[in-house]
Amino acid sequence: MNRSWLLVPVLGILYFNDVSAGELYPHGNAQHMYLGLSGALVDVDADYVDSGSMLSASGSIDNTLIGAIVGYQLHENFAFEARGYGNVSDETINGISVSVDSHFSVLARGILPLNEYFRPYALLGYGKSKVSAAEVSEDDNDIIYGLGVSISNGNRVQLELEWMRLYDESFSAGDVNYGLQGDSINLNLVYHFPSP
Repeated sequence: MNRSWLLVPVLGILYFNDVSAGELYPHGNAQHMYLGLSGALVDVDADYVDSGSMLSASGSIDNTLIGAIVGYQLHENFAFEARGYGNVSDETINGISVSVDSHFSVLARGILPLNEYFRPYALLGYGKSKVSAAEVSEDDNDIIYGLGVSISNGNRVQLELEWMRLYDESFSAGDVNYGLQGDSINLNLVYHFPSP
């Protein structure tokens, strides 16, 4: 059973509750550390094409992952961070359990500070995902990228909405071509510590 919908009201309550008042970017030094909780809805699309027999197939799975974010903002336009996620749901296809078990990444964040409340950003980095089907599991390392927007209500807690491309792989074995693509939609709740 998918319980990912429970994450939305919890993040909303924490965001709209005045967890820690104060200016997010006080005049002067913008360098600070941040920590966050993240929920990721991961969609994996797989394609199989056999050019010899002209057979093809495709499928899609959806998983929910919960994770943590640790980051450091060096400048109002740049930060770097590390993320780790674990699976909380899997999907069954033709009686076989398929899941994205975990995902770890190191990312650079380019931020466009439009104003105090609304900050779009881009993410670029390196990630490692572990995918399982039945008793078989495989690790995939790839360049990852994405776009997001950070919304603040004036305190140090920010709500973030992101799209990320976790992996995009294609490979061949004889006449058979495989393609695997993974995207995620993330909802993050991030607390920014005061500048040192």
